[in-house]
Amino acid sequence: MRLFRPAWDSENEKRAVKAIEKLTDEVKLARVAKEARCSATRYTAIEKITDQKVLADIAKNDNDSDVRKAAVEKLTDLNALMATAKNDVNEHVEKNIQNEKTNF
Repeated sequence: MRLFRPAWDSENEKRAVKAIEKLTDEVKLARVAKEARCSATRYTAIEKITDQKVLADIAKNDNDSDVRKAAVEKLTDLNALMATAKNDVNEHVEKNIQNEKTNF
């Protein structure tokens, strides 16, 4: 258990989201998107991420299907979308991937 947590890792959703509103560093945003306890904070970080590799990693590996879906919605790399579709067990994420593929 950590004694001091960064503000973005707060259980207080408003405080956590506010802490990353001005954040632009992709590495820090990726850490927030993968580690924050509050899902709203993770969504906010995902909205700001442009790195396709980071988004693909989140889309494939996050425990929360809604967070994976948010990452899928930002993916533009068709190979990453297809790899995610093969491995995702959540039908909503897979449907979203299928919709994204038809837009290419």
